[in-house]
Amino acid sequence: MLSLVRFRDWTATDIDQIAALVVRCDALTCEWAPDGWALPDGHAELEVTAWGQELDNQQWRALVAVAADGAIVGVVGTDGPHVASLFVEPRLHGQGLGTSLLESAEAHLWEAGHRRATLNVLVGSPAIRFYERNGWTPSGERGHFDRFGMDVIGYEKALGRDLFE
Repeated sequence: MLSLVRFRDWTATDIDQIAALVVRCDALTCEWAPDGWALPDGHAELEVTAWGQELDNQQWRALVAVAADGAIVGVVGTDGPHVASLFVEPRLHGQGLGTSLLESAEAHLWEAGHRRATLNVLVGSPAIRFYERNGWTPSGERGHFDRFGMDVIGYEKALGRDLFE
């Protein structure tokens, strides 16, 4: 599957597809979140708004993975030295697409002059294993993702030229 996917920078015309992808991925949170947890009301509209606001953010960069049929099947967004978003079509989990997107983000951050990158993961998320397999370690930072009403843990990774050669 990965060989059939191409990567490109996102555009304003991608926002609806990206938001729909994020909602499909966020729905998986129900599988491991505390009993009774649900996506917030209006989640899809909130995602469209949030991604639309990033168009004007000069530090924001997003890369989309596009399938042969034109569907966006993955996205990674960075904001300064922070990996702010990484989503992969659920049916494609475990096929290397997330790793490729993450490596692309890390390379971009290195090229932008960052030598350390950060990200946040919802506490208890299966994504923690993914990030740790890809060399990310807990930073000790803790926070709260208000929209989901869930805590997050910070992760960090030293970036080095040897990672991208």
